[in-house]
Amino acid sequence: MRKIRIVAICGSLRHASYNKRLMYALGAMMQGSGAEMVYLDLLEYQLPLFNQDIIKEFGVPHELLQMRDIVAKADGLLVVSPEYCGSITGVLKNAIDWLSISLSKEERIYSLFSGKPMAAAVATTSKVVGGSKGGEHIRGIASTMGAIMIPHIMVLHDAAHVDIESLEHVKVFAADIVAFMKVFCKLGDK
Repeated sequence: MRKIRIVAICGSLRHASYNKRLMYALGAMMQGSGAEMVYLDLLEYQLPLFNQDIIKEFGVPHELLQMRDIVAKADGLLVVSPEYCGSITGVLKNAIDWLSISLSKEERIYSLFSGKPMAAAVATTSKVVGGSKGGEHIRGIASTMGAIMIPHIMVLHDAAHVDIESLEHVKVFAADIVAFMKVFCKLGDK
């Protein structure tokens, strides 16, 4: 039986990002579970600010085609992002906007996301608040695109002062993601 392919996208560009640490920790915890994590690093894909006139004037950005290919091959998605001003980061929203458009008359809008299981996580340096609004914005965007969200969103507080890789609730969330995605992969007969 082949492994479930989960594409992880992080909304932070910082190399020492707590959200990247959380994303990589979740991926490491999934090893041996029948799932493989593929990381889509937004630093590697220098997408311009979303503007469909770019396609008309210059054609489809090559970086977008590469990203679409990676997302299209995913059985499920994991979106990890810091919360900026009560929402997700601009770079993440820009990437989602580009990925959500149709590139032909035959393709439906949101087709890369529609029907795919998705999980969301937010790491924050806040000790008690922060993160939940960003996670809920991911849920709202996923719902609009027809993705199927795991019922709970992980919000990791005090990320600067904890050993993310050893936290039991991070391990539980990793297992929950895999179990959730396996259910939908069986339903989708992938």
